[in-house]
Amino acid sequence: MASIIPGYEYDIFISYRQKDNQPRPSYGWQSKGGRWVSEFVEALKDELESTFKEEINVYFDINTHDGMLETYDVDASLKEKLKCLIFVPVVSRTYCDPKSFA
Repeated sequence: MASIIPGYEYDIFISYRQKDNQPRPSYGWQSKGGRWVSEFVEALKDELESTFKEEINVYFDINTHDGMLETYDVDASLKEKLKCLIFVPVVSRTYCDPKSFA
């Protein structure tokens, strides 16, 4: 499904580090912070669905096996996906880590 506006691939592109969305180990109490990016995106989709008549197309890569590797050409791999109306970077310590590739 394409964007609600012709010429765009997605309405919203969520950019984040996979590391920020991994479950954290539980130590017998409720662990906080695990998969919080997924929870944010689901809440955003619910809100968009209840607000707009049209279906809003959100790109959110949750498949850790398809994540970018150090050998990926980021420009080529994201070329079509970045044709979006709204770009939402989920900024965190790991997102801004200069030692990390992506």
